[in-house]
Amino acid sequence: MLRKIDFVFLTPFYSFFTVLLILFSCSVYAESDSLSFRKPMDLPLSLSGTFGEVRVSHFHAGIDIRTNGREGFPVYAIQSGYVSRIKISTSGYGKALYIDHPTGHTSVYAHLQNFNERIEQHIRNVQYKKESFEVDEYLEPGLMRIDAGELIALSGNSGRSFAPHLHFEIRETRSQMPVNPLVYIGGVIDNTPPVMNRLYIYPLEESKGRYFPVKEKIIKKGTGYGLAKDTLSVGFKIVGFGVNVYDLMEGTTNQNGIYRLSMKVNGETVFSYRMDGISFDDTRYAQAHLDFYANETEKVKVQRCFRLPGNNLSLYQAVNGGLIFLEPDKVSFVSIYAEDFYKNGSELKFYIRHDATKNPPDFTSLAYDTVFNFRYDNLFENDELKVFFPKNTFYDSVFFQYQKVEKKSSGKMFSSIHTVHTASEPAHKFFTLSIKPEGLPEHLKNKALIFREVKDAQKPDAKESAWDGEFLKTRTRDLGKYYIVVDTIPPKISPVNISHEQLMSGQKTIQVKITDDLSGIKSYRGTIDGKWILMEYDEKNDLLTYFFDERCEPGERNFVLRVSDKVGNQSAYEVKFRR
Repeated sequence: MLRKIDFVFLTPFYSFFTVLLILFSCSVYAESDSLSFRKPMDLPLSLSGTFGEVRVSHFHAGIDIRTNGREGFPVYAIQSGYVSRIKISTSGYGKALYIDHPTGHTSVYAHLQNFNERIEQHIRNVQYKKESFEVDEYLEPGLMRIDAGELIALSGNSGRSFAPHLHFEIRETRSQMPVNPLVYIGGVIDNTPPVMNRLYIYPLEESKGRYFPVKEKIIKKGTGYGLAKDTLSVGFKIVGFGVNVYDLMEGTTNQNGIYRLSMKVNGETVFSYRMDGISFDDTRYAQAHLDFYANETEKVKVQRCFRLPGNNLSLYQAVNGGLIFLEPDKVSFVSIYAEDFYKNGSELKFYIRHDATKNPPDFTSLAYDTVFNFRYDNLFENDELKVFFPKNTFYDSVFFQYQKVEKKSSGKMFSSIHTVHTASEPAHKFFTLSIKPEGLPEHLKNKALIFREVKDAQKPDAKESAWDGEFLKTRTRDLGKYYIVVDTIPPKISPVNISHEQLMSGQKTIQVKITDDLSGIKSYRGTIDGKWILMEYDEKNDLLTYFFDERCEPGERNFVLRVSDKVGNQSAYEVKFRR
């Protein structure tokens, strides 16, 4: 049976004020819904990513528009306005453009190949002034006006993008909160409802139960979904549900995120959310909304229909946090409804009851060294390791595990391998991790870094580190295996299309690959005849590119490239060429 906590207003004044607030909010949303902008591209609007889609460590802040696997398609301003920000980064959004509109919205265009001529010229001047490829430039209002439908850029694959596409956002300018772009641009034809695959039933009489879900396969039943057994019998009284659900858009096989999820028990809504807007302050709570452990260990995305105690995501409407209280031999009817933005819906229906004759869940297989209450600061330490977790680092009690493995017989590793709990446990905040080295010579201390082992990665994750007495310290939000490594090997520079000979006829670029096997590339500087040149860094492909411009006149020239890694090892490459 569902136990409901009732909320009542304390005075008539509060009731009247609340009604006014609701009416005002409705008028604002009605005005917003009446706005419409043109699409940012003239391609048929097909999405490879939807707004609010759960991306393990964040909610997707925009939509990803397909570009047929190619770069270079025109991108247009959705409305008149002015350029408020231009950001170029080797990761993240890559080349990104922000336009403020008189409607109180900001449109964002990311992973671009390049900008139109006047925007490109402006940002190139900034890059040369700062002598940096990476820039984050805020422009004065009205400095660079943009007309509705103006060509502003070409689509690309820059930054942390693994296939050509346009990442597009609409934000509320004042708060910079992303809102669902489909409300304003429409244009997608979709009649395909979301797909449901698996149901997770969590025994939540104690917090250990989140590690021990009962899993049921969801099957298609007529126009809806059900389970193999219409009625589930469980040996626990407090239940939370999770569902593996995704949306298939018309004519695609891409598993996109849904727009709305709700759960009813005996006809009463006990949990729901809708993806109209998501604050960047809230986005990391995606780790708590998702069953992070299931995603890491089983590669399946399960959306919780209940709130973990440390999950402060503001999207939810929930009674008792979405938990369901069962009583012996009383059957509860549960329906879980998922909907995409175009109101295509899917519903899972089943019954559940508590069976007192069933054995309660057995949690004895969960091994741990100590328990951390997430509401307080927590410290774990021994002679070689110190880890400090500020309060609210986690979303629930953590049954903390620690293991030490002696260092490998390597001339580069100077500590034991410390397994700090498990990489399948998410952390919301940064915590401090300190390791005491073993046998590290004094002259190599400035070459030491803390590394984290990353599953399936080609190389470990180098963490920015600093000395704190005898310990090497870093800040991180990742649990897992940590150790100290010394990096004495400089980066490698490999020319691609330049040598001591005259350049090929019509050659428009100088391209060089730069790699570093341990700590990673920190900085690079390219010059021609001693003057800094703009070399674009494609971090995914380890490629630096200089596009010849007016700063490199015909004749014999001297090209020099200097590259540093994160502990100060340096490499240089120099070549004379004739253009």
